This record gives sequence, C-alpha cells and structure tokens, in this order.
Amino acid sequence: HNLRAGNPLWRKLTLMMAISTEPYLLIDRVGESPFNTGHVLYPNDFTQHQVADLNRRYGAPLADAELDALYSLFGGHPYLTRVALYTLVAGDMSWPALEAQAASDDGPFHQHLRWQLQRIEDDPRLLVGAVVLLCNQCLTDRQVGYHLLKAGLVAKAGDNYVCRCELYRRYFADRLNVRAI
Repeated sequence: HNLRAGNPLWRKLTLMMAISTEPYLLIDRVGESPFNTGHVLYPNDFTQHQVADLNRRYGAPLADAELDALYSLFGGHPYLTRVALYTLVAGDMSWPALEAQAASDDGPFHQHLRWQLQRIEDDPRLLVGAVVLLCNQCLTDRQVGYHLLKAGLVAKAGDNYVCRCELYRRYFADRLNVRAI
C-alpha cells in the first residue's frame, strides 16, 4: 500500500478495507498502516423514531411501552437493537425474558458483551477509565475517553463521557465489580 506513492507498478493496486472497530485496537502504529487513508464512517445511534420504524419493519414485536424500555436499555445502539428485535421475531424469547437476561452470560448479547469486556480488560488504561466512569466520576484522561468513545463503549455528555447504553453499564459494572457512588 505505501509503495503506491512512488512506484508505478504498485499504483495498479487498489486496496479496499472495511473494519468495524478503531484501528488503534488492532495495530500499534496506525500512521504506518493502510488504516491511515480513506474515509472513516461512524454510524450514529438510532433515534427513538428510528427504533419505532425498525420495530414496525420487524412486524411490530414490541408494544409502545416495550419500545421505550428497549430504547432505554440499548440507547439506540444499532447492533444491539437489531439483535434484540431479531431475537424477539425469531421467537427465541419474549421481551420480559430478553430484558431480564440481556446482561447475563447466557443471554442473546453474551458474545458481544464478552468481547467488549475483553477489550477493556486487555488495556490497563481503558480498564481504569471504565471503572472511573462506572463510579459516576469525571474521566480526566481525555486520551482514554477518546479511545473508549471510538471503541463504541462510551458516549459524550457535554465535556464528559458516560456509558453508551444501560446494558453496557449493567454488564461492565457487574463484571468489573463496580458499585456506583
């Protein structure tokens, strides 16, 4: 990839990459990799209106009150919302059962949650930052906040960071043995 700039033979190479995580989680020297070129797209979380529309497109497995509860739990997180609606439509469980098991190690989100937890536990700075946020304290290390934000684990709230969704807050607080102050 880097040889394309100075070598006509390598200019014939076209490289397309798609990843669903921040490059810094995969490689130490991001500036010297194919990840430093091209366009970066960050999908936004769904709005309540978009979640209601998605529910309708899935055949309306949730009533309005349940939709509000789903939005409160996932905060519009696109992947979690889609998995929840698919699980409901596939008949694997009802909304009360899904809500009760969402943060469990045998619930429908266990693989995603476990992978996210592993990302935090593998980096001591991210682990400390996550614990600080789960204790409802202000995260003063902006670089850690930025990394947690780009990893999709937190959201910006003014000048501070908060857990991206209630499901993450519950799961991480339980697994990291954090009790909110």
